[in-house]
Amino acid sequence: MTVTDTPAVRKAPGRLEALAADLGGRGFVTRIFDGGRHPGVSVINPKATQLCENVYAAPAGDGSVWFWWSWAERLAPIDDVDGAAVKIAHVLTPQDLAGRGQRRCRSQRKRRESRRLPERR
Repeated sequence: MTVTDTPAVRKAPGRLEALAADLGGRGFVTRIFDGGRHPGVSVINPKATQLCENVYAAPAGDGSVWFWWSWAERLAPIDDVDGAAVKIAHVLTPQDLAGRGQRRCRSQRKRRESRRLPERR
């Protein structure tokens, strides 16, 4: 038996389908692919299409099977579909920088107003 012929590797396609379904429920567009060396799922944020990622299912050197980021970093064990979905959703969701910036500007404005010199008469 090779590393690519284990029960964990054989259940990877089902786990990818579960991951795609979970992410679809979170509002992402997903597509499962089986090209190349390892199967995976392509994930796109439809509200910001430049935020996209390919996630692969592949064995690690010790024989355990993981979800992997496209840059070959372990994402989550193959059985932790929810954990993988949470991490992917976090990475592919833009932060509300406009809201934070407005609060910061208001607080800066208050500080500035408190430092104003009294008006001349």
